[in-house]
Amino acid sequence: MWWKIAQKEFSLNLFSARFNISLLLCLMLIPITIVISLGQYGKRVGTYQVDKENAENELKQARVYTAVKPLLVFPPQPLSILCQGISNQMGHSVRIKVDEKPLLAEGSSNGSDNPLLMSFFYFDFVHILAILISLLALVFSYDLFSGERENGTLKLVFSNAVSRSTVVAGKISGVFITLVPILILCYLISIIIILMSPQVSFSATDWLGVIILFLASIFFMALFIGIGILVSVKSKSSFNGIVVSFFVWLWFLFLWPNISVYASQSFIKIQMLDQLQQSLRVFDDEQEKKTQELRKNLPGLGMFWNAAAGNDGYLEIVGSAFTAIDDQRKLQEKCGPLRLDYAQKKWQLQEVYLAKLERQERIARYLSFLSPSELFNHLCSVICHTDAESDKKIMENSRDYRDLLMSYFVRNKIFSSLIFFTPQRENEFFRTWDDLITFVTGGECKSWNDVFEWGKTHGGSSNVVYKVDYPQGKFTYYKPLDLSDLPKFNQGETNFRDFMPVVITETGVLLCLFIVLFSLIFNVCIRYDVR
Repeated sequence: MWWKIAQKEFSLNLFSARFNISLLLCLMLIPITIVISLGQYGKRVGTYQVDKENAENELKQARVYTAVKPLLVFPPQPLSILCQGISNQMGHSVRIKVDEKPLLAEGSSNGSDNPLLMSFFYFDFVHILAILISLLALVFSYDLFSGERENGTLKLVFSNAVSRSTVVAGKISGVFITLVPILILCYLISIIIILMSPQVSFSATDWLGVIILFLASIFFMALFIGIGILVSVKSKSSFNGIVVSFFVWLWFLFLWPNISVYASQSFIKIQMLDQLQQSLRVFDDEQEKKTQELRKNLPGLGMFWNAAAGNDGYLEIVGSAFTAIDDQRKLQEKCGPLRLDYAQKKWQLQEVYLAKLERQERIARYLSFLSPSELFNHLCSVICHTDAESDKKIMENSRDYRDLLMSYFVRNKIFSSLIFFTPQRENEFFRTWDDLITFVTGGECKSWNDVFEWGKTHGGSSNVVYKVDYPQGKFTYYKPLDLSDLPKFNQGETNFRDFMPVVITETGVLLCLFIVLFSLIFNVCIRYDVR
């Protein structure tokens, strides 16, 4: 009998204006959303390919180990087409340095103090679907009982031989089978557009994720159907029902998510990133002071034929005399461990800052779970690997790789080797600067004093030092390093087991809410006063 009641409700809904409007909204918004997401994904893929190629070329061209600062570039997740999560707020690359452990990925366009917090609004399939499906669920259920109560038909329905529980089950099923085809249509349209796009290729795990997304969407839709029915049962009129339903919809989808973010920021106070960087500069200044003390007893450091340097620790010297180059080697041998030590000291501050960011994100997430829509959105971001935990895993892998690379440097005594800062072999250096000057001037000058005297008689010119070609004094003379044994970064592939614990837990929460809500509805309807 309940199925006949469900069919009747379905027939009434199918030919109603609100069904046609709902269908039209889905046919308009879903394709537009997917096309825009595909365009954004295509740009991210293009940026990733260019950045990855540049990073590989940069590493291949390194002639000294001070230039070995691998740039790790992370590809966009294919399922971010459906759910962006925090992926657009986070950076997409990490620079591995001797002086500092990576805190957050680079390249973020987000201006938030905490990029781990979910955006208040973002334009993607899951978010638009959550807005549409929750709204439609309330639209089709807000007057399910209050409407018939106003018309006087509910009293007749409840007074016949059919039990109230059967009537309630039939009405709920009628709304459910009305909305499921719309939900299926939304997914079919999205899948067809994605399949037609040549730039997207889903793996088996990705397709499994799409299936789980669909099942989660059904639970989410059922919850809002239940909320709408509960409002309808408790409302004295359809007008009251639609007003309350609209407020509930606004509260769950827009107001509470924003409130939870502000609440978490109030509970956990975090210093500005600029303040953290200022604190880190104190360590940098202290490290620089100790470096200068080490330089005092090494007089040959400033003597070189050709050199290049950068604020990131890059240093490359060629054409120097061996006495000067050996002084530089002694300095780097002592400075290398010093830089690693201060990197660890800075990480202690960074780790505290990062822990507060993560704690703030967790509080915001747990508070937002009081909203079914935010629980659904987070579940979808987990499935699509665009949640905060996925980003955390990537950054932990990056830090582990940095530790592995630094261990490689220490194990192979890179800091104490000439190749750390010069591509020139030891047997290619002149023993003294006088030997170098004698060679490049063709014997016309024997020392720098001779060069200065020559310049006085030639109008201040120093061309004498370029009299003989000295190819070893040019960077282009040397070949890049052989980095075949350098540790390789492995981002790791996300598989089914990585996200299933969270998916099972949060789907279980949705299921428990579903069971509690519909048990409450049946209990209320059994005692429902139709007068």
